[in-house]
Amino acid sequence: MMQKILFFTILFVSACKSSQTEFTERLNVWIGAPTQTLISDWGMPDQQSKVDDNTQIYTYILQSQSGPNNPYPEAFVYTAAPTPNMGDNIDLNPVYYCNISFIVQNGLISSYNFNGDNCLVDILPDD
Repeated sequence: MMQKILFFTILFVSACKSSQTEFTERLNVWIGAPTQTLISDWGMPDQQSKVDDNTQIYTYILQSQSGPNNPYPEAFVYTAAPTPNMGDNIDLNPVYYCNISFIVQNGLISSYNFNGDNCLVDILPDD
């Protein structure tokens, strides 16, 4: 029984790791690309910040109604603890997201970062 649990744990972790690797590989192709190509393919960013005359940050907020089955498998739920008000009943209509920020220097994408509970390849716009 313990071997079965260990096997499925390793399988789950490796699947997550390959999904994460594939996700970062899809974003890596944007390094060195012109900003206009990003906007042409992804549309206007949801947020845009100017750091200095040569550096900007373009942030895309990608949302999905069908996120991962269990985005926080290690999280514990305490029913007595208050939860923040997230709007309408989030149990009936959950929204999963991934924020992706591209750092643009002199009109070219130099790096990126991302966070969220649905940073998976299938949420990315088609390139």
